[in-house]
Amino acid sequence: MTYKVIDSTGYVTENGRRYLEENGCELREMLFKTMSEEELLGHVTDLDAIVSAGEKWTEKTFQAAQRVKIIARTGAGTDTIDKEAATRHGVWVTNTPGATSPAVADLTLCLIMALLRDLPRRIQDIREGKWQFTLGRELGSRTLGIIGLGSIGKAVVQRARGFGAAVLAYDVAPDADFARHHQVEYVSLDELMAQADIVSIHVDLNEHTSGLISRQKLDLMKKGAYLVNTSRP
Repeated sequence: MTYKVIDSTGYVTENGRRYLEENGCELREMLFKTMSEEELLGHVTDLDAIVSAGEKWTEKTFQAAQRVKIIARTGAGTDTIDKEAATRHGVWVTNTPGATSPAVADLTLCLIMALLRDLPRRIQDIREGKWQFTLGRELGSRTLGIIGLGSIGKAVVQRARGFGAAVLAYDVAPDADFARHHQVEYVSLDELMAQADIVSIHVDLNEHTSGLISRQKLDLMKKGAYLVNTSRP
């Protein structure tokens, strides 16, 4: 029997593709995330499994995808999938926590450095044939506040400490050993928002984190501080 599998990510490796094919799967690439719900419905009726990039799966989608057995999410977040509907339809939902942590941490540091050095404006100046001397700011002289010290937040800390930045953290489940080893100070969310020069968010989107950063919290930030959000809240 051949199982029909869709790769909606566009980056399944050759080894991954070969493994699936050797185990009875017919793998096709289709970027579901760019489709509307109505467009997606026409492609899932004969589907057995999907390597998911985070497209929305609703009750309506599951009703159309009667053969689907598993949605394998490449990434940690499963908030785009109605998991109660998946349960009702007997569909497994999996994710890959930690798999993208280094990449997201690298991106976070890239965004922070771009902000401190005002790179977008400087790049635009160069494209327009201008050269203006400007003073950048060093990460090592700044305080970085990390909201959510999970695998991504910890990876950001490890990178930022290499620059010599002071690090504050807020997390509902503090890791004392990690904090001690990497010189991280746990504080309340309000303290972090008020003291950090750069605030970086690394939490899942759920009922506890939705709306976590309110206008009230933003009003606590220093004038000229930066907020970097590479997560969903």
